[in-house]
Amino acid sequence: MTEVRDNPEKSRYELLEDGKLVGVADYRPMGTGLSGDTPQPPRLGFPHTEIVPGRRNQGLGHQLVKGALDDVRRKGVKVVPYCWFVAEFIQDTPESADVTTAGGGAGAPPSGGGRGWGPVRGGEAARNMPEDGVSRP
Repeated sequence: MTEVRDNPEKSRYELLEDGKLVGVADYRPMGTGLSGDTPQPPRLGFPHTEIVPGRRNQGLGHQLVKGALDDVRRKGVKVVPYCWFVAEFIQDTPESADVTTAGGGAGAPPSGGGRGWGPVRGGEAARNMPEDGVSRP
């Protein structure tokens, strides 16, 4: 059984399978925006998603992003998809279009970078997961 949960202390959504951490979708709060003089809802930038190497190409990334976007929608937050996978998921899933906002897309964030932004090579998120995939406090 899989579960997607928000882990605000680590600024990420986590995908657990039978209690084991198998994927993460990092996010960064971006505050609220303005459209003219009209305040816009809070936004989250999604710079990176990752599934542990042994579990890739099994639909888990889809489950992770769908669960994260469903939670974001419930909270009334909008998404800026800097991660190519999140951007592609939204593009390929028309029912997800309501959670996106202008001012972003796959690529560099408006803040100009920093830890956690942009492509991560070599599996940084996977390296930070326990070897056995078991989530621990």
